[in-house]
Amino acid sequence: MQEYQGRLRLVIKHYPYRYRDYSYLAAQAAEAAGAQGKFWPMHDLMLEEKVLDRSSLIAYADYLDLDVARFTRELDQDPDRCC
Repeated sequence: MQEYQGRLRLVIKHYPYRYRDYSYLAAQAAEAAGAQGKFWPMHDLMLEEKVLDRSSLIAYADYLDLDVARFTRELDQDPDRCC
């Protein structure tokens, strides 16, 4: 990695299936948490807990000390913005 320092970039792309379970909502939650610098903690928490309904995602945001009002607004924005 040192050899490529400054020339590599990690890009996360979500490919949720829109009509099944909560995958699309989870992708939106990850992005909303990422906007507050907590993408990876939210990602890890969602994988650990495996409950992805809206109220659980909001509880995870609170657990991660995110601005819950901002998180909820971003979660409820246009779903095509995320994925």
